[in-house]
Amino acid sequence: MSVMTKDHSGNGRARLSPEQARQMAAAISPKARQAGESVRQGAHGAMEWSRPRVIAVREWAAPQLQHAGELVRDELAPRASGLLFSAAHKVEVPRKTRRWPKLVAGMATLAAAASVAALALRRRPGTLLHLAPKPASDAGNGEAEGQPGGNGQAPGDGQAAPGDTSPDTAS
Repeated sequence: MSVMTKDHSGNGRARLSPEQARQMAAAISPKARQAGESVRQGAHGAMEWSRPRVIAVREWAAPQLQHAGELVRDELAPRASGLLFSAAHKVEVPRKTRRWPKLVAGMATLAAAASVAALALRRRPGTLLHLAPKPASDAGNGEAEGQPGGNGQAPGDGQAAPGDTSPDTAS
């Protein structure tokens, strides 16, 4: 039968009387005190023996730990930091870029540039004005092709238009 399931009702055991129990405790008590004092002395001796060794180990370990800390700070930490940053960039979800604001800004800039160029060309005498269609009032002056006074060429074909004094078309 197991020790845990054994019947501990006291059957088959000798019972001590209270007086016998006191006598046994009185006999054991000095030996327990003596054992406790022996343990205390042994612990004190072990402490005295180990104190200089612990100090020596601490004197050796302090510079080792300091050197290890410097290595971590100077070499390992930057590498670990770089690895963490690259991992963060790989994991990061790319943001969707919107094209329409850039497209609108580009078209507005293009329109502004075109209007400035048109104004500049309009204000310069003799540029692109001779290529513009004539107003309806000038259409019947007889200079068209096949009419008397006409030369058969349009005013932009290398000859100067009447009243045009620009240096690039005057011959």
